[in-house]
Amino acid sequence: MLVEFEPGHTPGFDFFLMEVELSHLLGRKVDLQTINFLSPGIRSSVLSEAVPAYEQAPGWAGNALQAAGGAVDAAAAVGIVL
Repeated sequence: MLVEFEPGHTPGFDFFLMEVELSHLLGRKVDLQTINFLSPGIRSSVLSEAVPAYEQAPGWAGNALQAAGGAVDAAAAVGIVL
């Protein structure tokens, strides 16, 4: 899954906790990546096939993972694509 955060937000160790929480919620291994972490050779291909799974509404400061039963503070995640 690709994840995008608000500009200036660095999730630190929470990035890996989000990966564990999503794996637990979905019942399968989840590999989180950011767009900048993708190899330039595959970036355009991945982005052309990406399907949005979550987009934060403008001005919304809720937490999608907590709403789904998770405990990770992911309020700064603005988008997740599959």
